[in-house]
Amino acid sequence: MAIFLLVFLFFSYRWVRHRVEYAISDAAFVRSDHLATLSFEVDGRIVEINPEVGSEVKAGDILAKIDSSLIESKVSVKEAMVQSIHEQIRKLKFEKSRIMLELGANLDSASLNLQKSKANEEIASKEFDSAKISFEQSERELKRAESLFKEGLLPKKQYEQALLDYSISKNRLDSANSSLKIARAQTSQAMSTISELRAKMRVTQEIDAQIGSLQAQASAIIEEINLIKLELLKTSLEAPFDGFVARRFASQGDTIRAGQPVLALLKKDSLFVEVLLEETSLKGIRVGSKATFKLDAYPDEVFMGEVISISPATAASFAILPRDISSGEFVKLVQRVPVRIKLTQGPMHLLRVGMGGSVKIKRE
Repeated sequence: MAIFLLVFLFFSYRWVRHRVEYAISDAAFVRSDHLATLSFEVDGRIVEINPEVGSEVKAGDILAKIDSSLIESKVSVKEAMVQSIHEQIRKLKFEKSRIMLELGANLDSASLNLQKSKANEEIASKEFDSAKISFEQSERELKRAESLFKEGLLPKKQYEQALLDYSISKNRLDSANSSLKIARAQTSQAMSTISELRAKMRVTQEIDAQIGSLQAQASAIIEEINLIKLELLKTSLEAPFDGFVARRFASQGDTIRAGQPVLALLKKDSLFVEVLLEETSLKGIRVGSKATFKLDAYPDEVFMGEVISISPATAASFAILPRDISSGEFVKLVQRVPVRIKLTQGPMHLLRVGMGGSVKIKRE
């Protein structure tokens, strides 16, 4: 009995000492902060889904695709519209160049004609002024000669000479007047031609307006094409990070809606152990405290780790339906505080999200 008592006391001492030195809990579970549920941003039918559950993927790998033929046809139609508009713009620019070249040459010629007409008009005007002065002078001389001739003070020959000079100056004045009218008519015609050509030049402004309108249409359609191409990119589902496929929610041939889950992806090296530690066991537990973890599925395997965080709130604080103690009926329950442990050693390939086990944390 003494030996039995001594053995009992020895093991009791070890058990008590172990409980004092370590915080022990069976409420330990494998968790991950990077368990992402992937989905498409557009509706469609799945035509390809590559990875199987448990397979490893790399960031950027194409995991699934949906039928993009309808979107591609929209892009083709829009691109054909843009090409047609660009062809119209090309034709309008060619027409504008032709008009500018033709009217430009005619306008230069008309401007030259106008300069010549104005020069001729100026010469004719001077000739008319000179002829008019000469006519007026000959007219005065004729009246004086006629008066003297009637009085017998001027020989007939001089009178006839004055009459001839008057006739010549009158013919010269009539000729200068006709030339001036012709020169003025030519100047008016040249100015009218220039006005008509400038009016036709306004057609190019209308062409510019049409070109601007078509370019605006083309820009709007190109924006639509960019948006459609963005949708086209969304028909492929890429892996956002390196990891493992945890679950498939759909299969090839399924028609899905935007946002509907397709795959669940677990990030590589993102697993940790969450311990719901009783509040009475928190004494001596600090960030950095060493911990030992065993899986229920593999009790012979040991994982080493350390505490990386202690929650500032109990698990019950986040309950959807918190306890109502306002009625006065109150039963004191030991609360549990989530403690996160980062595993540093052990067969990590055995870990699965959601697995349970037991953990002991060395108090400091």
